[in-house]
Amino acid sequence: MNVRIPALLFALMVCSGAWAESVKLAGFGQAGWEVQEFEGRTEYVSAADGSVTATANGTASGLVWKQKIDLEKTPFLNWRWSVAELPGVTDELKKSGDDYAARVYVVVDGGWLKWRTKALNYVWSARQKAGDDWDSPYLPKNVKMFAVAGAGTPLNLWRTEKRNVAADFQKMFGKDIKSIDAVAIMTDADNSQSTSKARFAELFFSAE
Repeated sequence: MNVRIPALLFALMVCSGAWAESVKLAGFGQAGWEVQEFEGRTEYVSAADGSVTATANGTASGLVWKQKIDLEKTPFLNWRWSVAELPGVTDELKKSGDDYAARVYVVVDGGWLKWRTKALNYVWSARQKAGDDWDSPYLPKNVKMFAVAGAGTPLNLWRTEKRNVAADFQKMFGKDIKSIDAVAIMTDADNSQSTSKARFAELFFSAE
């Protein structure tokens, strides 16, 4: 029986760290990134240029960067990604279809009040249109999904993305936040028991 750990648990497990001056995350493969395993282990292979190639074969695990980021100074999250293979899902709005070739999480820690933890999940969707947003099928009040890339987006090409995290949190949760506590990436295909492949590179926060 395939038991999927809810997305909020992922959020809770990645939260910690202290204020840091740097807004640039280290390249993948360098110290600071931690593996978080849920359903088997997705293969993450880092390259000399700091990018990472992720392959999920019916698995779900992520890489976590724990660092508090001041969104009043640097509200924009920037990254590059490319997808080579999408998971075999039919309905991403259901738990059975909650698989994505590429995800980038940003997490606000609820502290002792864990039910206040919030996570925004930027995804490369196989079925939704770019710009669509929806509630997580696991924890709709705590985790929101946003398709940065969507159905029909060309595969095997690098895309450069930029999102105003503060503005997106306000839109999705109706809350003004001043900081986030962790960032994570994940490639998964455990619910569909299929295969997905992606690459990630150059995650950093900027003032504009």
